[in-house]
Amino acid sequence: MSMACNPDIDLVMPIRGGYGLTRILDRIDFEAIAAADPVFCGYSDFTAFNLAYFALTGKVSYQGPNGTDFVDSPLYFTEKSFHSALFAEEWTCSFACREAPPSDMEGILWGGNLSMIVSLLGSKYFPQIDGGILFLEDCNDRAYRLERSLMQLDMAGVLSRHKAILLGDFRDSDPAHPKENDFLFADVLAWMKKRLPHVTILTGLPFGHSPVKATLPVGAKVRMRTEKGFVVLSTFDHPRVTARFDSHAHYVA
Repeated sequence: MSMACNPDIDLVMPIRGGYGLTRILDRIDFEAIAAADPVFCGYSDFTAFNLAYFALTGKVSYQGPNGTDFVDSPLYFTEKSFHSALFAEEWTCSFACREAPPSDMEGILWGGNLSMIVSLLGSKYFPQIDGGILFLEDCNDRAYRLERSLMQLDMAGVLSRHKAILLGDFRDSDPAHPKENDFLFADVLAWMKKRLPHVTILTGLPFGHSPVKATLPVGAKVRMRTEKGFVVLSTFDHPRVTARFDSHAHYVA
């Protein structure tokens, strides 16, 4: 709260991910934070803040890199996407997806870590969105557990209400050396497409626990279109940092 409501601080982001944010959601004054209106960015457990902030205030925040991602994995795409989101007038993100059908749609972009999204289901911190574009990723869970979480969202009526679902990196969902009868993420994907035939389901969005991380505006109304094997997302509805930094600028960790 002290950082988020400090007028001298333009951007608030975690140093790294880690369990615990859901413990303090009921102690956060989201209205006070919305009034101060800093930019937020993070992933993994920070999904809980992204969704709660949008659900309670309608404010857009970013699902994107944590502070250490610029040191531990300083990749060009991650840095370019992050700086473009914070400073460019129009936010854009594109990724290769050969199976993407021709499409051009608009909707609220939201999502994050699958486990965190499911943990908020049924609470006041869970956004109620129809006709949106939902993005999901997770790590350290086998395919059957991922399907269980997706099934819970589907039984709650969440998945079927969306125009599109964009899937990111689900690392560790398959065993290192799969056997003939192992249940794999490909089976989960096939189940989703069969159960949700009216929803566009695409793979390959780089964000979250992926080494390469796009910075995505959670709660923004975006346009999604396909062009020559690429999916292109864009919006002007995204928070930006407008301050000019000079040699007298200071940072708080």
